[in-house]
Amino acid sequence: MTMVILAQGRDRRQFIRDSFKRLAGRIPSGPILVKPKVDPVEGYPASTHPEVLDEILTLLSGRDVTVADGWDDPPFRTPAPGAAHPLARVCQKHGLELKNLHLLPSVGHRAGSEEIRLADAVLSAACIVSLPVFHCIPAGKLSGALNNWHGLLAPEQPGRLVSGRGQSHRVLALLARMLPPALVFADATEVLLQPNAFVQDRQALTVGVMLAGESPAAIDSFMLRRLRDALPGFRIGDETSFPPLRAARDQGILPRAYQLEWLGEPPPKPLPHRPASPTAGWRLSL
Repeated sequence: MTMVILAQGRDRRQFIRDSFKRLAGRIPSGPILVKPKVDPVEGYPASTHPEVLDEILTLLSGRDVTVADGWDDPPFRTPAPGAAHPLARVCQKHGLELKNLHLLPSVGHRAGSEEIRLADAVLSAACIVSLPVFHCIPAGKLSGALNNWHGLLAPEQPGRLVSGRGQSHRVLALLARMLPPALVFADATEVLLQPNAFVQDRQALTVGVMLAGESPAAIDSFMLRRLRDALPGFRIGDETSFPPLRAARDQGILPRAYQLEWLGEPPPKPLPHRPASPTAGWRLSL
């Protein structure tokens, strides 16, 4: 059964060390792609927290590691020079470069009847270590572990930015089926809230949870329920109506159940789980 490792609190480094011990045996030999979430303008919580990346790179010392994400210069905002970004400075500390996959040549790869365009560094990795953060805007839009794969897609990928009819979510689910084995270390200590997709007046909600596991869909499902309880005004749907998880289910990459393992003391009312019925999709119940 898929496992999701969790901890309450803000000690990111300790959580990364403890959860890494439980998951390290699942990292195969060969090149490793570390994929943080990079906002070219802002640091945490829009980007992966530097402590998370720093601790992961320390634990992977001596391995063949590439650190990369794909990002575009956003309109109406001036990106900081690449070397000045907090995550770029962490990479420099470890003798590495933070690479922008959107600046590298891409190659088309077959995913069933469709083509997914990726930089060679993505599928040449033996394992991907994903470091997502969570970002929520109204009308049920939550960017988390599944959406962290978005930066792997080449800029010219059809459907990369088309959200109508779930096109972009379907592309991400197809991509997830192609990827090498992955480990996810997700930081939900704070979740970025944005009133709509176009304003810069954003704020952070303290959630105080760190998560790790092999299934980004399981991690997103846990956070979906957590945020739906905390943010009723954001009209976040359930697991059957949430587009990224619905696309993951359609592509067969959504686990039917998962096991929670709390590091340290769990919260007073831990969230249990149960398998879904074949018709209802995958749900959590309190």
